[in-house]
Amino acid sequence: MKPVAKILLAAGLLAALVIAAGVAKFDLLNDDINIAGPAVTAAELEGSWVGPVAGQPGREEGFELRPGGAAASINMATMLYSRWSMPGPGRLRLRYTSVGNKVSSSGDEDYSIISLGKDRLSLKDSYGRQLVLSRKK
Repeated sequence: MKPVAKILLAAGLLAALVIAAGVAKFDLLNDDINIAGPAVTAAELEGSWVGPVAGQPGREEGFELRPGGAAASINMATMLYSRWSMPGPGRLRLRYTSVGNKVSSSGDEDYSIISLGKDRLSLKDSYGRQLVLSRKK
């Protein structure tokens, strides 16, 4: 076998071994790698996610996504989250009750998941606004 053919064969075998070994897979909780929304799983979303409160430096608010679909609000007295789900790839739905002065309403907030990293979640709401949240430890 010619030297060039040996090199090409070795490179091909090495590439096959790398793929077979699962190098393309990673541990999201330990590696700082962002993955695209459609590839995000429910288990990877579980946890507490917070972002800054507009006009209130040092304050943050958000939600906790619990196993089994339960949800809770973080630092929000009038927006009460109760459930969450992923109605499709790259989609997040939060069930809420909004409690105001003698008036309350319930509904769903739908988000497109843009990306998820070890400590960062980027969402887009149904109005096209981007929301960037940090994982609260």
